[in-house]
Amino acid sequence: MIQKGYGEYMDKHYDGEQPRLRKTLLFIYNPMAGKEQIKNKLSEIIQIFCKEGFEVTIFATRGREDATKIIEKKGERYDYI
Repeated sequence: MIQKGYGEYMDKHYDGEQPRLRKTLLFIYNPMAGKEQIKNKLSEIIQIFCKEGFEVTIFATRGREDATKIIEKKGERYDYI
């Protein structure tokens, strides 16, 4: 049973169907960095987070300051970035 009183935290994290809290992650990566090696490993990386109970949102940067802009715009919605 989940206790009352968590307010916004509960609204943000409780999915209403399962008696557990979701951990949210915004995963930002640069697909061109590191000789583009992440493309081969991205599925494995995301799978690891999902197995640990994270709800993952993926964002690939496309240009300068993309990561900063997405964090400023949507970062507040996630527990981890």
